Amino acid sequence: MVSPTWRRWALFVFMGIALVFFAATLAERIAGDGAGLLETYDTTSEGGPGAWVSGLLLLTCALLCLRHWVPLAIALAIAAVDEVAQFHEAAPAAIMGFLQDDVGLAKNPARLVAAVATIAVVAAAVAAVRPWYRSLPVPTRRLVAISAALFLGGAVGLELVARLFDRSQEGLTLWLGPFEELLEMAGAAILAYALWPTAAPVSFGGSRLEETGAP
Repeated sequence: MVSPTWRRWALFVFMGIALVFFAATLAERIAGDGAGLLETYDTTSEGGPGAWVSGLLLLTCALLCLRHWVPLAIALAIAAVDEVAQFHEAAPAAIMGFLQDDVGLAKNPARLVAAVATIAVVAAAVAAVRPWYRSLPVPTRRLVAISAALFLGGAVGLELVARLFDRSQEGLTLWLGPFEELLEMAGAAILAYALWPTAAPVSFGGSRLEETGAP
């Protein structure tokens, strides 16, 4: 098992990397066309270094879950691949196109329906992992809750705000993007920190752990 000191250092390093990417992305937004090298470190750039860091963090979480939490491990691995490939970026446009062209909804109602559908999917996913979550020691559970709040707040919360209120997808979206990616990175880093010491003994569908030590 990795010592608590090494785990803390790993968390600090990943948080520091996330903040560096966040600062570089904000600087790139401010600089505009004159950003130059900063554009490489834009966390919202498809396939850029920031996306790879987020993907590796999510993959680490997937590996920590793999031995006993296979359903969650698969979901995290898919999220890791998606973070680099950015498949989810095309999904909202496809849903909006279907609602407007095939269902016949106007643009604003279509956005609202898409937002409600997204929230419903997230709620179903949260319900699905509830047995696993309840099997965790209380200190670990708290960290997992914090990581989920950060990650979902960025990936779903800020994403929905941008898509509902930024019609051009160039104003509010442009500035919310760095905060969205920062929350996702921070959430993934805290999740890896929380799962590391308890990955082996926890069962996905089993009873609560006998081990209750703080992570």
